[in-house]
Amino acid sequence: MYIKDFVLLKKSQPNLILLANTSAALLELTFNAMITSNFFLTLYVQVNNLYAIMEIYGVVINGVYSINTQFAGDNTGIKFQISNTGTISYTNPN
Repeated sequence: MYIKDFVLLKKSQPNLILLANTSAALLELTFNAMITSNFFLTLYVQVNNLYAIMEIYGVVINGVYSINTQFAGDNTGIKFQISNTGTISYTNPN
């Protein structure tokens, strides 16, 4: 499974590969609450013959990150979470 056209704070990375049937932290997606109080990510996700655009919104509330995700396209089953330290992780059931 690939996330293409990964966008982070106006920076771009061509491909970010997420392993299948796993949960893992994405150290490339770690935010510091003292510096970044909110963020917005747009991800293109392809899993086999499933395609989706995913959006992740993040905000710091009382020093702790909270995220909301939404997608358009196929339901790939991929879920994103964020730790209290600002690291995004994922669960990929595929």
